[in-house]
Amino acid sequence: MKTKILPDNSYCVGEVVKGNISVGHCTLEDCYLEDDLKSAIRETDVPCLTTQVEDGEPFFFSLSMRFGPQHVYSGSYIGHFEPADDGKTLIPDEKVAGSSLTLRDGDHYLIHAYQPTDLFFLADHSCCVLTSDSMISLEKDTYLGYKEGHIDSLSADELLEQLGRYETGRSPNYQRVHLSPLTQRPSKPVEGTLISNKISNCLEYFDGKNWRKIKLEEPEG
Repeated sequence: MKTKILPDNSYCVGEVVKGNISVGHCTLEDCYLEDDLKSAIRETDVPCLTTQVEDGEPFFFSLSMRFGPQHVYSGSYIGHFEPADDGKTLIPDEKVAGSSLTLRDGDHYLIHAYQPTDLFFLADHSCCVLTSDSMISLEKDTYLGYKEGHIDSLSADELLEQLGRYETGRSPNYQRVHLSPLTQRPSKPVEGTLISNKISNCLEYFDGKNWRKIKLEEPEG
C-alpha cells in the first residue's frame, strides 16, 4: 500500500455533517482559527488539498480546530476522500499522532497536510519505508523500486521485468532455472524474453520483432 505525503502548504476546510467530515460547502471563515493564521493562508497561493489526492487514495493529514483562546484541537491521521453529492467526505482511517477525533455536527476543521518524519507510530505494520512523497508498506513478495517516476513497491513479476531490461557485465550463475508456464505471451516483451508457452507446449524466444519457438530434442526411449 502507498500512503501519499502532501506538500506542507496544502489545506482545505471541512464541516461535520451527520457524523462525517464534509468538504466543499464551507470556507476558511467558518473555522475558529487565529486571525494571523487565516491571513497567512489567504496571502499565500495555497493549493486546495482536495486537488492533491484522488478519491480513495490514502494520504496523511491533520485536523485543527480552536475551542477557545487557550485550547486548540489537533490530531494527525491516515485517511482518504470519498465522493459525495455536494463535494467530498473525508474518512479518517487511522490516528497517527495528537488527540483523538470527536465528530460533533456543526464543528469546522482546518484540514491540512501532515508530513511524518519517522515510523514510530506504525508498530503494527510489518515493513514500511518513508520517501519524500509517500509511505510505502511492503507486504510478502513485494520489493522497493522505481516505477512511473516515483519510488514504489514492485511485485515479483514487475521486479523481474525491470531486471530484464538491463545488460550487465557479469551474468549471475544459476544451478537451475524454472520458467512458470504461461497461457498467454507478455503484452510488452523485450528482446531476449524467454517463456514457457503452456498452450503450444514450447519454449519461445522474442527476437525484438517476433516470437520464435525453440526446437527441443525428442525424449529418448
